Amino acid sequence: MDWTLWGSLVAFTLAGGVTPGPNNIILMSMGLTYGFKKCLPYIAGVAVGFALLLASAILGLGAVIEVIPGLMKIVTLAGALWLSWLAFGYARAAMRLPKTPKTLPGSSVKPLGFFHSIAFQWVNPKGLIFAIGAAASFTQLHDNLWIRIVIIVATFNLAGLIGNVAWAAAGSSVNALISNGRWSRLINTLMAAVIFATAAFIVHAGFTAK
Repeated sequence: MDWTLWGSLVAFTLAGGVTPGPNNIILMSMGLTYGFKKCLPYIAGVAVGFALLLASAILGLGAVIEVIPGLMKIVTLAGALWLSWLAFGYARAAMRLPKTPKTLPGSSVKPLGFFHSIAFQWVNPKGLIFAIGAAASFTQLHDNLWIRIVIIVATFNLAGLIGNVAWAAAGSSVNALISNGRWSRLINTLMAAVIFATAAFIVHAGFTAK
């Protein structure tokens, strides 16, 4: 095993795991709305879904996208539509809440679960880009294909877990501060705006990339 290359992989995965992205934005909003425990099924789904996506990329998914360039744009649109649907739920909740609600912000929006999370990884443009990038950049990590897959998947999932937990915990901390409901309308509106902005960004990035 090339330990120097593995060090580069660690840096690469941490950059993807802890920086803002669709999964982390979703987890922050879920943590804010429901508390940390409700985020655990989604976090587990990210690990399973991204492991499958990453293994597929190493086994040749990137080559398929090169043959069908329009496929990446379809993935980008699907991911943006998914995020927009989530953002709409927060916006609708904000409009329906009274000025002094007794419920937590966004409580009318159902939390995303384990299988939602697995499915979303396949239309998550950031995840797909990182998966294909890892598949192409770390072919020399180990001579054995299956050992290489295990190493890359394990490294990505560890970094992803750190980022996912941190963002969910950040949202949960805010949840504890606003549990009296006075800021519910504002928080719902803010989360809707942030998620819509994320959707718009990935569409822009996906359609302007050469």
